[in-house]
Amino acid sequence: MKSLIIKILLAVAICNVLISCNKALEIRPTDFIAAEYYYNNEEQLNTALNGVYEVLGREVIYRSSGNSLFTAFEITDDVSYSASATGIAQKYDYTSSFRGVYDIWRTLYIGVEKSNMLLANINKPQMDESRRRVIEGQARFLRAYYYFLLVSNFGDVPLRTKPTESVKDVYAARTPAKEVYQFIIDEMTMAEGMVLPITEYGHSGRVSKSAVQAILARVCLYNAGYPHNDASKYAEALKWANKVIDSKIHSLVPDYSKLYVDLIQDRYNIEENIWEVEFYSIGNTDPHGKTGGVGVGFGIRQNNIQLGFSPGSYGAQAILFNKYDDADLRRDWAIAPYSYQGNNTLIKVPWTPNQLYERRIGKFRREYELTTNKINNYNSTNYPVIRYSDVLLMAAEAEYEAEAQQNPSEFAKKCVNEVRQRAYGSGKTIKSFTIINGGAGYTTAPIITVSGGVDAVGIDPVKATAVVQDGRVTAVEIISRGTFYTGTPTVTLTGGDGNGAIITANLSSTDDSDLTPADLSDFRKVIQDERSRELCFEGLRRMDLIRWGIFVPTLKAVANHITLNAPTSLRNAADAGNNVTDKYIYLPIPLSELALNNLLVQNNGF
Repeated sequence: MKSLIIKILLAVAICNVLISCNKALEIRPTDFIAAEYYYNNEEQLNTALNGVYEVLGREVIYRSSGNSLFTAFEITDDVSYSASATGIAQKYDYTSSFRGVYDIWRTLYIGVEKSNMLLANINKPQMDESRRRVIEGQARFLRAYYYFLLVSNFGDVPLRTKPTESVKDVYAARTPAKEVYQFIIDEMTMAEGMVLPITEYGHSGRVSKSAVQAILARVCLYNAGYPHNDASKYAEALKWANKVIDSKIHSLVPDYSKLYVDLIQDRYNIEENIWEVEFYSIGNTDPHGKTGGVGVGFGIRQNNIQLGFSPGSYGAQAILFNKYDDADLRRDWAIAPYSYQGNNTLIKVPWTPNQLYERRIGKFRREYELTTNKINNYNSTNYPVIRYSDVLLMAAEAEYEAEAQQNPSEFAKKCVNEVRQRAYGSGKTIKSFTIINGGAGYTTAPIITVSGGVDAVGIDPVKATAVVQDGRVTAVEIISRGTFYTGTPTVTLTGGDGNGAIITANLSSTDDSDLTPADLSDFRKVIQDERSRELCFEGLRRMDLIRWGIFVPTLKAVANHITLNAPTSLRNAADAGNNVTDKYIYLPIPLSELALNNLLVQNNGF
């Protein structure tokens, strides 16, 4: 459905010039279409709606490059860090004059203004009422979503629900966050009854009923946590998460790695990916952001255009790596277990066990891009705004917090275990190898081949190497575990000049993944850790830490860990934790906005 983006791009110029119209001038425009001359039919309403969507893909929001909200401002936490010695946003060293802050504020309010203009004219044309209702629902949701990004990042913000008609409209005081959140919830609730189910689209690029419900669960969780602390919203979050679960439309994609390859290759998994921001790549000269950058900035360092350039700007925290068990299939996909030799070859070099801070983010690997026209700084990978696994974890957390019980319910445990069972490939992946006989006479490590068991392989097939000592095979190191076994595979060894070694494979089971009684003693921490393992590098961690009230102490602890354990060349990664204070819970109100609107006041500390 990325052909939809072409329509969005056609809408951009129209919507941008409509916003530029100022009725206070009382002059009819001669070089663009004014609002009173537009919105005359269904086609024009849909064009305007495409313009509202377009804001999502702009450089500073989900396009994911430069000082994007979901890279520079969201990537430095306890799961990732900036590998650069510079980077004001990444190191919590920005002020209200920082251009990146202004760009985010301005872009989100452009989205609000486009929505306001469309909604103000929604009833203008004669058309089928059911189709008008669907357009209105999407516009209401997107406006509310832009306000959600504003209030969660800036706190109190001006709440504007009508198009700008005069320069006097610039002057508006900040609306208390509580009121903004209530507006968001009311608008999204209204939209939920208007938009179509995702099955009507067959893709995740449009706002669907599931998307509204899932985002409402997220909004309510943010509202329930710090600094708003409206505990009544936990029950609301559970209600909306349960609507997604009870619809039976969504489920987890069996192969965690395939989920991201499909995002890269323009295949839609509406089972799990509930809402995506769509991109496609035809070059980097268009100013409106049809190209994306997912996997470029936070990718595996590579300067070979055949695989896809990435500066490897962000590294994975060793603390995150250590949260995974060896059998957790997510670890070596989310955190790349290799680098490219010389950064300009196709040769992959595995990291050694003690090279934890050198590892880069591996979720969105450019080597899987299908285009033969790769460009350095942009690509076509879609951005996953919300996935079904997130909904399951939100449901578990919301119920646990809403009930305020010491022990989680069976429902909460089931939701978490469902996510974990996919992560461990329960019953379907190789857990370990058992050496029945080490053999004799081996001078080099024999080649291990795994066959049979009906392995559907997945993205990373089984790879394992033998360790030889004193002529015998003494251990097996697993590089990749494979997936989707329905029976125990056969292991054969060839070469190495020896003979007699016998090795068998052991498949994983639900016992390896399900929560233990020890886990349940601190279920809140279970949720926090599981969200880091499952959702790392997807632009959610900073806000999670903030709403849990542990943002600053967590980053301080990470900085200390880096100082004590990271290589000297990478200890600048501790700058973020050393610099961070409570004031960075919010971004500052842009200095230029304060100068323009004297009713605004600055956030504390800035």
